[in-house]
Amino acid sequence: MIQAPRDKIEQQTSISAILVGSDFESSHPQTVARVVKVLVQICHWASEEANRDTVISYLANVGYGRDITKEEYAGPLKGRFDPTINDGIKSGFQEISHFAVTHKLVRQAPNFSGWYESKYVEAAYKDLHLQDYWKDVP
Repeated sequence: MIQAPRDKIEQQTSISAILVGSDFESSHPQTVARVVKVLVQICHWASEEANRDTVISYLANVGYGRDITKEEYAGPLKGRFDPTINDGIKSGFQEISHFAVTHKLVRQAPNFSGWYESKYVEAAYKDLHLQDYWKDVP
């Protein structure tokens, strides 16, 4: 577990990804686009402050309980559920990789070059009229 003092955390976010093999992506681009679009819809819904109680309840049921979850998600939800592939996400994966190598959890860090494809997220933003929704997230 990595713990950082709360006053040192600028923006908390979750780092996650969907990995798709290049053969699957080239053979089934519509399927990839549909899955990403649904995930962007979920991120949008979870980012809306009007849904905070439901989001907290769900996360509390699958995590650490309501009090801890409510505290962890005290800030704006928009930053926590931003699906944008940006430098922060990329550096987050690099940090996780470095940690894993340093602590001998893996033998070598993966080469993330070519792993990131934003065209599906950008297309979902356009289809859902969300091009500017996450623009103000730091």
